[in-house]
Amino acid sequence: MSNEETPNTDLLEFAKAKLDEQISILYANATIAHLQLKNWGHFKDDATKAISFSPRNVKAWYRLANKPDPCPVVRVHPAVTLKQILTDSRMVVPSFICSLFLFPENHPAHKEFLKEHKCVGIIQPN
Repeated sequence: MSNEETPNTDLLEFAKAKLDEQISILYANATIAHLQLKNWGHFKDDATKAISFSPRNVKAWYRLANKPDPCPVVRVHPAVTLKQILTDSRMVVPSFICSLFLFPENHPAHKEFLKEHKCVGIIQPN
């Protein structure tokens, strides 16, 4: 096989590196949309993918390192009243709306939710 018939491996490696760099940029840019939508899991996944395609992507490293934490979670005992929930100091966050999510503890959605949200305490009945 002559030299003209063999693929130029340097050129192929260069093209792959450039393609990986572009894919990394796309994933890093997608993190902004996930940040705005508060899709924390997708935010982290896309930032991690961006870094896997190009470990030199400073934007992806910065976004991953400075990822805002989702709102903390306060678990609520089933016997607690709505008034007790809304007057608990951990539920008062300036400029934020209190959201209530109801999951049975043994439901898979409960475990998935707690993977992405930090639990800061439990409200017990008075």
